[in-house]
Parts: sequence; structure tokens; C-alpha cells
Amino acid sequence: MCGVRRCAFADDLHTTSKLESFVFFLLSAILSEDRHVLNYTNYTVSKEHRARVKGFPDSLRIHRSKWFTHPNWAGRMQMPPYHIHYREEMQAVLAQLKDSLDAPSPEKQQQLLRRAFQYFERSMQGLAGHVNIEEHTVFPKYQRAFPNVDISFLYKDHEHLHEEEGKLRREFERAKLDDGRQGVLRVVQAALAFDAALNTHLGEEEEIVVPITLAGDLR
Repeated sequence: MCGVRRCAFADDLHTTSKLESFVFFLLSAILSEDRHVLNYTNYTVSKEHRARVKGFPDSLRIHRSKWFTHPNWAGRMQMPPYHIHYREEMQAVLAQLKDSLDAPSPEKQQQLLRRAFQYFERSMQGLAGHVNIEEHTVFPKYQRAFPNVDISFLYKDHEHLHEEEGKLRREFERAKLDDGRQGVLRVVQAALAFDAALNTHLGEEEEIVVPITLAGDLR
């Protein structure tokens, strides 16, 4: 005989669903990615971003494929190198969440879930510092270099990303009160959504700021 809690855990463990299969498919794909690359392109571009770029002057419409050979790439502070570890850290969080889903007991599941949250928390603390530098130092410098180009949306994009971060935090908190596999599965779904939002944000931001650093006088 098993206790009620362990029996419920075992029932959850052997439950298969299309949703769970899809979640594992996404996790496997993400965990197999090389996120240490400088030129990371595996993100979805929003319609709003496409419209913004179309409205920019030709001097700021430098395609990603031309960044790394541009004469101004070297010697100027570029954003992509600073973004690499945030992608890697979310990949690590997702790996730990997958381990939590695969845990053999509810106790181990909660232990791994706590570990994933601690890693996520440290990553978000670093991201908050990065955002602060961008908003108070980097973006104003870009705006001075191109006073006729509106980049205020960069601040709004940070607000949107913070909202997505909050959704994941709430699922982590909720899972503390729910030892079941389904609680962890909800955390994983929220983490996948945040990971996608983060990658889109970082990629779109690069598509805006790298051309500015390549074309502008940033003294």
C-alpha cells in the first residue's frame, strides 16, 4: 500500500496526454539548442517589431547577416555578447524543471522545483541589473545619437517582459501548495512561455540597437 500522496503522485506519473507530450517535445528541442552562439536566431519576431523596423531610416536597417563583418562591429560595445548568458540560464532552468517532472517521488519533485526557482531568481536579479543599465545609460545614449528616431518602445518592451516574468513567478508559488505533477507541469508551461518571450525580446532588441551602434556616433 502507498500513502494517499504517493498514490496520487504515481497516478499523475503514469498519465499521458497530448499536452504533456508536446511539453516534453518542446523541452527536448530547447535543451538540445546551442545557446552559446553570438548570432542566436531561434526566436519569433512580432508583427509590431516588423512594423517598427520598416519605419526606420535606411541607415538603421542593417540586416543581422551583415553585423559581424561591419567595420564598426569591433571596437564598439555591442549588445549580443551580453545576452548570451540569459538564454543559457533559462535553458538551465528548463533542464531543472524537466528533472522535476521526471522525479521519482513528490519530495524529490519539490526539491528540484525549489532548485529551479533559485536559479531562475538569480538569473532574474542579473537581468534586472542589465535592464537598469540599458534604461538609464545605454538607451539615452542611443536616443541622443538618433534624436529623430523614436525608441521609447524599448522601455515598454521591458515592462511587457517583466509581466511575463511575473506570470512564471506566480506559477512557482502556486506549485509550492500543489505537490502534484500537474502543478509542476503548469510551471513548465509558464517557463516555456517566458523563455519564448525572453528570446523574442532579446532578439528584437538586438535588431534595433545593433544597427544603432554600427551607424551612430555614440560619443
